Amino acid sequence: GLISPTSELPALAGWKGREYIVEHDCEKATYSTGCMEGITDHLVIYTNQADAEPVTFAERYGADSDDNGTPDNAWYTPATQGQKAQITTAGLDKDTGLNNWLLIVSTEFSTAGIKLHPESMDGIRGTFDGAAGVYTCTDSDGDPCRSERTVGTSENSTPESGTPYVRLRGGGTDGWTFTADSADAIVTPMAPSEMVYYGWWAREMSGDDVWSDVRPLSEIRQHGVSHGNAVAKSINGHATYTGGAAGKYAIYHPVAGRSSAGAWTADAMLKADFSENTISGELTNFMSDGQSMDWTVELLEAEGFASVDPVNRARGGQGSGFMADGSGHGFSNAENGTVWTMGGMAGEKAGSWYGDFWMANDHPDDQSAVDSNLGRQPAPASATGVFWAEHDNTARMTGAFGVTRDEGN
Repeated sequence: GLISPTSELPALAGWKGREYIVEHDCEKATYSTGCMEGITDHLVIYTNQADAEPVTFAERYGADSDDNGTPDNAWYTPATQGQKAQITTAGLDKDTGLNNWLLIVSTEFSTAGIKLHPESMDGIRGTFDGAAGVYTCTDSDGDPCRSERTVGTSENSTPESGTPYVRLRGGGTDGWTFTADSADAIVTPMAPSEMVYYGWWAREMSGDDVWSDVRPLSEIRQHGVSHGNAVAKSINGHATYTGGAAGKYAIYHPVAGRSSAGAWTADAMLKADFSENTISGELTNFMSDGQSMDWTVELLEAEGFASVDPVNRARGGQGSGFMADGSGHGFSNAENGTVWTMGGMAGEKAGSWYGDFWMANDHPDDQSAVDSNLGRQPAPASATGVFWAEHDNTARMTGAFGVTRDEGN
């Protein structure tokens, strides 16, 4: 099932940060790969997801964006001028991304099992998606109006396992209707689902057999954000991208007690030459556990932007994240692609780095569109990627970055 963040992290270059820490409990949960006591999953994610904006009941449930007389959500009655917005039974009972079952609230509805509602014809006060209004239903022969309180039964379903919710039944073909007091009522805020993210995941084992598996993460959620790699391959000019990075490091020292390891954050910068199809970058201003680290990591030039779609690649069963050799991504330097400098001493070329370009959510599908300020097709709006770096065989680092195109380029 879904888990809530353990804590909110300070934003990095405007990207919101969240931390998730989950300790395996073999008595309370089952795991497809088996369960071992002492395992802790630690996940850190930074995303460019926009803040939720106020939306009215009519906008969410009566919108008719193509003006064809039918609301975008066809199972809702349109909220027209002078008419209160209504949701029909189909909408009340439909399992959508809004998780409608959890949006039905009234103190009159069942708190356990099934409850009949002969009074529903006169109206039952309540809220739907945070908007106040009235639920109504008329008994039909053999199908009385009723509410049913139940809980989710599967970790992979919505609502998730153990979550209580209400379903409304009865009323024959007419079923239940919710009428908002006002079509202009503000409903529950819901942040846009389109976003890109980066971060890292670590699985740690405590006890006698101590080990840790760390992996950097960078991907997309929802297909509303186009990948942008094809655009990068088709335009000319330069662009600079800035943002943040996060990951984990480990440094070995032969003197007992002087080895170190931990999480870090940093500033990230990429420079893309779309005319030459090359990109390079640098990570600076490293911080770990509140301390400044005298490090830099150079992301050496990667050549040949690939017109690949990592979204479709992931949907094609090849998984998310990054291929070991960088294939399936917009740009990569898969061999000796990084240089880690510590205290002014540069290490040898080592490691690798890969990434992808992303267009803005509102980017037009027509790739011939021209940005009026640039006089050309706009460069991709952002990029994410991952990297691995080493220093003299005694220090290793892995992480991911997310950057946004600077204004005016």
